[in-house]
Amino acid sequence: MARPKSATHRNRQLNVALTATEFERVREAAQMLGMTLVAYARARLLDEAMDAAAPMAAMDRLALNQLKRIGNNLNQMTRQLNALGVASLNEIDLTLRDVRELLRRMA
Repeated sequence: MARPKSATHRNRQLNVALTATEFERVREAAQMLGMTLVAYARARLLDEAMDAAAPMAAMDRLALNQLKRIGNNLNQMTRQLNALGVASLNEIDLTLRDVRELLRRMA
């Protein structure tokens, strides 16, 4: 399916040379806001509001991903307990340690 045409016809280009590090910073900033690189750059250049959630620090994204994995593990163990009436207490203990460690790091 083709992308819908924009009501605004943009027929001028501005090329900007960046170092690899600068480009990566811009790409990451756009990604954190859920924007394309071009939309992010245009919004920054024109001082427009960026309709996106507040940027999430890299450490917060890592912690969130880890918490999601831990949550999935807990859900699987809970299903095992409910289905079989048996769950490895060692697995539950290890998962709880992971949760406590993440919470300690975030505090």
